[in-house]
Amino acid sequence: DLDDDEKSEKSDDRREHKSSSAASSRSFRGLLSRRELAAYCHTATRRRVASTTHPVLKYRRYSPIVSDLKCVVNIEGTSEAFVSSCLGPWLGSLARCQGIDPQTRRPTAAAHVEHESREWMAAFNANISITGAFDFLAAWIRFTDDHALVAGLCATVVDALVLRLPRRLLKDHKDHKDKDNTEERGGGDVSLCPNPQKTAAWSSSRFAAPRWRRLFVGEPTFHLPLHRFLAHVLGEAAKSRKLTGVVEATVQKLRGLPGLAGLVDEPLLALRLASQIRVGLWRRNGHATQDQLMNYAEPPFCRMFRDLDLAAVQFLGLAMGAQDLVFHFVERFHHSSKLLLGAARQPHPDDDRHHGKKSGGRRQPHPDDDRHHGKKSGGRR
Repeated sequence: DLDDDEKSEKSDDRREHKSSSAASSRSFRGLLSRRELAAYCHTATRRRVASTTHPVLKYRRYSPIVSDLKCVVNIEGTSEAFVSSCLGPWLGSLARCQGIDPQTRRPTAAAHVEHESREWMAAFNANISITGAFDFLAAWIRFTDDHALVAGLCATVVDALVLRLPRRLLKDHKDHKDKDNTEERGGGDVSLCPNPQKTAAWSSSRFAAPRWRRLFVGEPTFHLPLHRFLAHVLGEAAKSRKLTGVVEATVQKLRGLPGLAGLVDEPLLALRLASQIRVGLWRRNGHATQDQLMNYAEPPFCRMFRDLDLAAVQFLGLAMGAQDLVFHFVERFHHSSKLLLGAARQPHPDDDRHHGKKSGGRRQPHPDDDRHHGKKSGGRR
């Protein structure tokens, strides 16, 4: 009888171990399936993005809920359970705030703005509250031994970002990927000052200008919580040597994604927007742009906005490759003709005169030139 009891206990332990391992494997694989994720995060269309004029954002009625969430996930073990079971609604909330309050630059010929809207304040307050919860939700990552859960979290966030990409970018990536397999790239080693002919062949085959113009998916915005959540999670994983493989696996997953350049574009355009405002290209939009820049790029909120955007560009750049990333910067902002594709300027025959010379030799002095030195042409004054 004792042997039977021991056998039954061992069989129960085996079943319990199998069920727990199966549950952990399920939570790792998808945390969410692609169909469930699409139900929460399919926000490629503008109508699914939160409105800054809505009373919930305008009067900050979300603030008590976010504060309670921070208190709950601050309890040990709660944040891991939250990621395993509630990741879908959380990513859906981030997706609703992705791209809110887009900025449109007033043309040079237009007059200065007459009425400055205060809607940007609702957008910044919402993103500050949401991004402030990242530290509580991801604090367990560097100390955990559940590498599968961290890898599944990174993979799910990447899938949520890909779901937002327009279909034309995915189709464009497929067409150019087929083209890359058949055309020559013009040499593997491309320096900053390459042969213009080789660079032109390489650029025309892989990064044609019409393709990059199509990557602009909308007006620039300062609010990209999905990108910043991915950058924050990867940053926490990179702080642990045990999770180096998870970071490398995530970068490898990003490397094979369609429309990777489109993912790089969004944080890159936010950084460009900040640079343009800093040098005064948005003055006709009023003082509100300067206030947004201060919240985006100055302490204490810069660690929630600009620093995470830089980290997102860095991690996505690892997947893209250094060479491709540099060419993406150059082609995306139409600097190829200035930096890479322009042939060396040949000196003009008349250029010697600017150095005090004629094309045939040294410049002859004018008879009246001596008077400027206190002399006449015939002798001493």
